[in-house]
Amino acid sequence: MNAHPTPSPRPSHSPPRFNTATAPAIRPDYSAEQRAAWLARHEEFVSAARRDEADLLFLGDSLTDHWRSGGLASWQRLLGPLRGLNFGVAGDRTQQLLWRIEHGELERLSPRATLVLIGTNNLDPGFGEPSLTPRNSPDEIVAGILAVVDAVALRLPDTTIVLHALFPRGEPGASARTAIDAINADLRTRAARRVGVRFVDVGPRLLAQDNPTAPIFLPDRLHLAETGYYAWSVELAAILAEIGLCANRTQ
Repeated sequence: MNAHPTPSPRPSHSPPRFNTATAPAIRPDYSAEQRAAWLARHEEFVSAARRDEADLLFLGDSLTDHWRSGGLASWQRLLGPLRGLNFGVAGDRTQQLLWRIEHGELERLSPRATLVLIGTNNLDPGFGEPSLTPRNSPDEIVAGILAVVDAVALRLPDTTIVLHALFPRGEPGASARTAIDAINADLRTRAARRVGVRFVDVGPRLLAQDNPTAPIFLPDRLHLAETGYYAWSVELAAILAEIGLCANRTQ
């Protein structure tokens, strides 16, 4: 009598990991005070969107937010006669920017260009141990950034989206540099398939001009010094001129 063959084990398929980078959310790791301040900032932007007109809209995290401080002189030089709105919030990830977009920050606006720089904070875990805001993989971050692009394109169909590559951070050889290189390569390919999206990588200019005498980056090797904002403004001025906006041409 032949024995029944032993059945082959069924392959186990783990469910796909939930991608927090594409899910609009207020940061769950913020304290009540931090959450209240963040929401108050959001309401300021919603009011500005309803009240003001803008030729240029900037969306992002602290790198965009700090045009108001370390980058203020370059902001004023870049814009010249153009009207600009800065909706950058320090600490934001792609999911926070998605939440802000979905809750009225683009309402009634019709900017000719919308500049997007978001995603570097997704490389880090949030506050707490274990964190309620986990770090994301490069693939997840790309998906989150493109979700932002799609959300902007849906609400502002006539705007040109200037999608920024993530800026370099850390020292050469740092794991963040490797992850950012992978993210940017993927973004460049995917952005080319989207109508109305202009991909720009300011990183090579920042690294080329970085030096001990006039450093482009602050000591944390993440945020920009005043010279960094000037270098960024030069790059943006050329791009804006190419898409028909008469920003000041800084040299």
